[in-house]
Amino acid sequence: MKCRALAPSGLLGVVLSAAALLLAGCGGGGGDSPASASMSGATLLAGTEVSAVSGFDTTLVSAPADGSYICAPTTLEVRGSGIRNVELLPPGSYTPKHATFTVSEDGTSAHVVFDPRNFPNGDLQVRISAFNAAAGQPAEEIVVMPARTWKIANDTWPCASPGSSTAFTAELISAPAADSYVCHMLTLEVRGTRLRNVELLPAEGYAPKYGTFTVSDDGKIARLQFDARTFPNGDYRFRISAFDAPAGQPANEIVVMPERTWRIANNSFPCLPPGGVEPPLPFKAQVTSAPENGSYVCSMVTLEVVGSRIKNVELLPPEGFAPKYGSFTVAVDERVARLQFDPRKFPNGDLRVRISAFDAPAGQPATEVIAMPERTWRIANDIWPCLSPGSTTAGNPGT
Repeated sequence: MKCRALAPSGLLGVVLSAAALLLAGCGGGGGDSPASASMSGATLLAGTEVSAVSGFDTTLVSAPADGSYICAPTTLEVRGSGIRNVELLPPGSYTPKHATFTVSEDGTSAHVVFDPRNFPNGDLQVRISAFNAAAGQPAEEIVVMPARTWKIANDTWPCASPGSSTAFTAELISAPAADSYVCHMLTLEVRGTRLRNVELLPAEGYAPKYGTFTVSDDGKIARLQFDARTFPNGDYRFRISAFDAPAGQPANEIVVMPERTWRIANNSFPCLPPGGVEPPLPFKAQVTSAPENGSYVCSMVTLEVVGSRIKNVELLPPEGFAPKYGSFTVAVDERVARLQFDPRKFPNGDLRVRISAFDAPAGQPATEVIAMPERTWRIANDIWPCLSPGSTTAGNPGT
């Protein structure tokens, strides 16, 4: 239910507006027909009366549900028309003001990042109110979100321990295939939510620990530079496990990469050093990291192609070879190529792309392998859904 009121400024305005909200029935029941009431200059308008009179209307787009645990910063968003001020407030008061939204110049949207770390643990009762005038000025008010209770649990259960109601997820993004020869340093990558620790381990057990991933502050990305030269030659059976608590603490485990055998062959076939006599490998290429078809691309993302005898890799339109959207950096051993794709360099809208690999440098006759057939990526710089939670944003690259 939306509640609308004319909110005078000053202490009198606080008292009158609170009384007006009670008369309007905010937070409790409601009739079938619009109602109005007036009290010492505070006017309540219900239904569509405010919109008809002033063109002021709002809709809640994004906010945690009533009773939710808030375990990480989350974006609150309101949309509508005639918006000049939006505030996160207690249910029955205008103080303390928990947050002030950033309102677009055209008054059609407002958002704020709510950070639970700014609040003590416990139940926090809040409402969201929108106004058609700047703070401190007489304004009509719409209670966009009636009272909800959010549960703050910083660094305590369920926000920081196994069994949390906030999903702990993990998936493997990049790692050598089973039975691969690992001939050079490469990046292992895991993505998910609430990652606290990721380890490269034996197929069974937890020792020896072959590597500990570096986990991003937001717990969504973990990477490890795996250097085959630190291992003696031979076959190794590895797994990759992710945990939702730091090393040494009780935790849930997700085996993101079940057992794979990697073959270490430093300075021997097929991992000879430069200048070694190596039988020619076939030219091949496949994409290992790129946004999925139909994804919104909201931030810089790494595109990766792996294979053999790769000399040139390009990001191109689905047909033809121009314009060239990007040229990959190819490793010296011609097995890996990467490109940092920045959506800010492209206008908003659908971008149709393919990734092609070549066995000769650019401008020379070459065999082409289409490592990634046509995909459509949706560029939405600084607009929805790249500014609100719950969007189908890229940043979870797929193969």
